[in-house]
Amino acid sequence: VDGDPENAVLEDVSLRIRPGETVALVGATGSGKTALLELIPRLYDVNAGRITIDGVDIATLRLADLRRVVTVAFEEPVLFSASVRENVALG
Repeated sequence: VDGDPENAVLEDVSLRIRPGETVALVGATGSGKTALLELIPRLYDVNAGRITIDGVDIATLRLADLRRVVTVAFEEPVLFSASVRENVALG
C-alpha cells in the first residue's frame, strides 16, 4: 500500500483471462486473493506494474466508466450457531 517492496501484498502476479473464461482464486487466508480482486475495480491502485482490460490500462480510465463495466462480488461466509445441517439448509 505504501510503495515499500518489503510491505508488498502481491508480487510477480500475471494473469491472462480470456473472454468467457471462469477463474477461481484459491489460497490460504492472507494470501492476497481479496487484494487481487480489489485491484480490478480500482478499490486500490497498483504501486508498480499495470492491470489491463482488452489492452487498456485501467489506471487511464475514469472510475465511473471502469466500475460501470467491472464488478466484483465478495462472498462472506456466514455461519449461525446451529448444526452444520441447519446452516446448509439455510443456503
